[in-house]
Amino acid sequence: MIDELLGLGRSKTRLDIVNLMLDEGRPLSASEIAERLDISLNAANIAIHYLNKARLLNKVERGMYEVNVYAFCKAFLTFLLGSKVGGYAGKSLEEYTK
Repeated sequence: MIDELLGLGRSKTRLDIVNLMLDEGRPLSASEIAERLDISLNAANIAIHYLNKARLLNKVERGMYEVNVYAFCKAFLTFLLGSKVGGYAGKSLEEYTK
């Protein structure tokens, strides 16, 4: 998952979609995304497909998607703390980053 997150910078459309969805804070459809980003519906659907496949988006209902905040948080913590994620036992962040 961290690879997908770090790879967002290589796809402007995917990065733009994630940024838009984070800014909106609500589920969006492919047509809303295409209109807001001034891209084709096909381009939006392709990007959404890959973001969903990478589990960076969740399908919340037919045709509506939202950012998978859990995936972003976990990927960020994995990036920040490495393999120590999931082994948290009440220690401080400083103890994990030594």
